[in-house]
Amino acid sequence: MEEDKTVQSYLKGKKQLVLFDDVDVGLMVEQKIREKIVPMGYVIRGANYKTYREIHEEIRSVQSKPAPLNSGMATWFSSAMLLPWPLPKLVIALIGLAVRCDPKISVSTAGTVCITAVGMFGEGHGGWGVSSIKHSLGLVVGGTAWKPAVIEGRIEPREILNLTVLFDHDVIDGAPATRFTRRLIELIESGYGLNVDQHMIQISTEPLEIAV
Repeated sequence: MEEDKTVQSYLKGKKQLVLFDDVDVGLMVEQKIREKIVPMGYVIRGANYKTYREIHEEIRSVQSKPAPLNSGMATWFSSAMLLPWPLPKLVIALIGLAVRCDPKISVSTAGTVCITAVGMFGEGHGGWGVSSIKHSLGLVVGGTAWKPAVIEGRIEPREILNLTVLFDHDVIDGAPATRFTRRLIELIESGYGLNVDQHMIQISTEPLEIAV
């Protein structure tokens, strides 16, 4: 996204596009409320200025903290959702209208891009993940599984990662989306960004299966 920030553009009104410089990654982090583990929304701000290790440590730090009792929702929003019907729907509609007029509102709470990793819950079982998103770009990391792959003209067993890339086609056309995905594959397969702790990481060049 640092190379091609058009993938984190958002419509303002019907015709104007707003492009954001900082890559703010929205994701779900499991936190503890009393004795229960629940997923909570979190945004990694300025991820394009951080190393993968810094991002990893930030996520682990958030996971170790107790979640707020209001599940991270603003007090006024929680109160609005308790109003008699149909007032909660009216509040949500007004928020949607405000976001369409100023996408900075949505980005401030959910980031410029979203990523969700569901593969950790299905270890050893390959599969795609598809999610409904409100972002211009979303990444769903699926499971990994051993599959036959063509390596230098030979068929060999390789552990394949399934990654789904979701685009908002009101903002991003098919050709730019395809070029972005191809570049993303190249960076992942080359282990880009891992050189900070190169001595700790064995870079894999295993092929990926991508759904766009």
